[in-house]
Amino acid sequence: MQEVWNFFGDVQPAAPVTDKAVAKDRLFQAIQAQKSAAVQVERSALRLVSTASVLKTVSFRFASVAAALVVALSIALSPSSDHYRVAPGLDAQFVSLNDGSSVLLAPGSRLSVPDGFGENDRTVVLHGEAFFDVSEGPAPFKVRTIDAETTVLGTRFNVRSWPGSLTDMTQVVVESGRVSVAVEDLDAIVEPGEALTASEEVLTPVETDPAYRLAWRTGGFSYDNELIGTIIDDVERRFDVRIAAPASIRLRPITIHRTEVTEAADFIGDIAATISVRFRTTANGFEMYLD
Repeated sequence: MQEVWNFFGDVQPAAPVTDKAVAKDRLFQAIQAQKSAAVQVERSALRLVSTASVLKTVSFRFASVAAALVVALSIALSPSSDHYRVAPGLDAQFVSLNDGSSVLLAPGSRLSVPDGFGENDRTVVLHGEAFFDVSEGPAPFKVRTIDAETTVLGTRFNVRSWPGSLTDMTQVVVESGRVSVAVEDLDAIVEPGEALTASEEVLTPVETDPAYRLAWRTGGFSYDNELIGTIIDDVERRFDVRIAAPASIRLRPITIHRTEVTEAADFIGDIAATISVRFRTTANGFEMYLD
């Protein structure tokens, strides 16, 4: 949000409006105008070398930040939607939709459901992570995230999208049924036991174990070659704590699986032990550090 604020430093203020729809439309227009002017602007890539000496590059683009703002504003400013939010530190919560579908919403996540949902349109907007158990209906069920749209008719699947995170691309895991994932002009079908990460270049489903990948539903954590910074973000949302760590730790990939985690300290200790670093308790939470 700070970066978006700074980026819009040269935008002239418009006359104040009280209508939410008008205000949202004006702001979206300003965002799109600034994005067009910033096509050539990219932040410096963060680079790291994994234990297998594979160079991994993580880049952040303004478009991603702006899109994150759009998602947040769509949820916050829409005058005709039901908004569901699970605060950090709380357990995952079930949301029952009026078409018979259900959603398990992860801590820190937000879901927007428009009025009239279930009649001619079954589209929801997700910021965060959620597991969907979709009932069949007259209209396709769609989940919109920062960079993708997932469409189903009847299935059980997981969608993860944390705008602004180290790995903010939408990730979809299918437990049963089939879903279609669209990114710009690309689309792909994801079958049961497959996962897909959104990309503007290629959409390729890969085989996975949904029970392993979706350990968060039962209070666990599961990651395969994931950046520790991304894991830290999940732990912070789950337990509503703050975890300080330098980039040299945050940008290291790790594979770790725990079926059930009840204390943040236990899991942070496991991560620290796995990569041979230290951690300690602080006033706000924890700190991971090198000797």
